[in-house]
Amino acid sequence: MLGKQTSAMVSGHASVVGTKYGSLNQDVSLVHRIPIPQTDKHIIIAAVLDGHGMLGEVAAEAAGRELVTHIVACIQEHVIAHNRLKKNKDEAGYLRAWGKRRIREMFDTAFQKAHACVLDIYQAAPPKYSFPDGTGMGHHVFELQSRDKRNDTSAIYTNPNAGARLVEFGTTASVVVLEPGFVAVGHVGDSDVILGSLDGQFLVATELTKPHSGHNISERYRIGEFLCEDEELLGLAALREDGYLEVSNLGGLSSVALGMTRAVGHYHLQAFGVIPSPEISFYDIDDGKDVCLILATDGVWDAMHPRDAVVFVCSSLASKRSSPDRESRVAMDLCKACVEMQIKAVGAADNTSAAVIFFSGESFMDAVIRHEVSDVRVVDKKDKEEESPHIPSYVI
Repeated sequence: MLGKQTSAMVSGHASVVGTKYGSLNQDVSLVHRIPIPQTDKHIIIAAVLDGHGMLGEVAAEAAGRELVTHIVACIQEHVIAHNRLKKNKDEAGYLRAWGKRRIREMFDTAFQKAHACVLDIYQAAPPKYSFPDGTGMGHHVFELQSRDKRNDTSAIYTNPNAGARLVEFGTTASVVVLEPGFVAVGHVGDSDVILGSLDGQFLVATELTKPHSGHNISERYRIGEFLCEDEELLGLAALREDGYLEVSNLGGLSSVALGMTRAVGHYHLQAFGVIPSPEISFYDIDDGKDVCLILATDGVWDAMHPRDAVVFVCSSLASKRSSPDRESRVAMDLCKACVEMQIKAVGAADNTSAAVIFFSGESFMDAVIRHEVSDVRVVDKKDKEEESPHIPSYVI
């Protein structure tokens, strides 16, 4: 059954630099709106990306740009153009009419293009690169060493004080494409997407994505099967109890660990089962109960439970009734609050980014805010397990 058509969709996004990496921010958030012809409605494309490793910020920027560019082009060429002759111009079911198969193809192609774009960055790594020294205050300047003359594949950065680091980087990517009443989600990595809804007198948070890591049972099974196909790989790589994929002697250097099993990029780790193929899902949006959608990097979800994030953005929106660009201010408030919570809890904060989309008009939001929201429950959200105290040589 289709969700009821929403009366409005408003959106904003923001990114806040944490303290772990000094001034370096490897997060990216994007929102693009496409007007639906002869209506007052829009199709919204929103994305958040969290780069990791040296050059991770370059990867996130390039991948985000490639993802959104391809999706916008597809929608403009196929979805909008092919529906100009719709008899009912107020009907906004363009994506649904286009079909889930085509939407899947659009997502798959967009992620593959983003992946290829990031691998091109590896081949053109700059001769010098400044990267945080781990104190949160300083940086090391690394120099690129000559690539392996035997196969021209291993790029290595070196610094007299920090030693040698294999050039290995990538990014998470979570993308949503929304029209009134319908949303398609494609993601790799651990930047989660949460749907906030009103269920009776409660605000409810529903997880629309599950992080791709060793904690994800299907991903653990997929990686296990992949490694078992090659005894040499099985001897080098393993999924740790904390969900990280750890590879020994990668590029002739010490072990490397990655906290996810799917990502865009990763020149070396793709040989160990790290893939850029997105997990794709579809949901109806019901104007009678659904309130908002939150896309955010792990800097948000490590600090704030999804149910609290839903309450936070609704309350923040209510306090900014007359503020210009209020939805982006709501996203900024969420990011700042999570950075402060991380600093208070562990003394340092990760970079934090979010995109927020509100589905309904003023009257419905007023009704939401009037509800008692102190007792909020969450749907289908598994609390993260504590990480293993084991620390690899370096973590991407």
